[in-house]
Formats: sequence, structure tokens, C-alpha cells
Amino acid sequence: MSDIPFLNPAVLKQLDLPVPNRDLTPQVLSPLNLNTLEEPSRDLLAYRKLYGLHLLECDHWQGYVQMPLFRL
Repeated sequence: MSDIPFLNPAVLKQLDLPVPNRDLTPQVLSPLNLNTLEEPSRDLLAYRKLYGLHLLECDHWQGYVQMPLFRL
């Protein structure tokens, strides 16, 4: 299991990153705008590191697409 890139909350604290809250973190995301590139916030950076998403190559860091019952 050592190949799983997830970071635990203790490692995030050592990196001086906030520990994401799965209920609150998505609420602070802005609507996804593909016309501009924004640097990720500290909260989102921590969320990405927690789930290993920082290892993915991508150009867009944050935002959501509003769906009828949830945010994607």
C-alpha cells in the first residue's frame, strides 16, 4: 500500500497545509471558468495533496460544474 499517493492529515500539517474538510472545502470552490487559470488556494492545494491529485498533469486547478443535485 506504500504506492498510494494519498497524504494523511499529519503530513499535511508538517507541510504547513490546512487539513481539508470534505463538507466545507467544496463549498469554497468558485464556478469553473476555463477562460482563466487561477493558482490553487491553500485549502485546495491541501485537498489535492491529500488525495494524490497533485501528481496529475493538468492546467485547471479548481472550480465546479453545477449539476442538478450536486457540484462536480
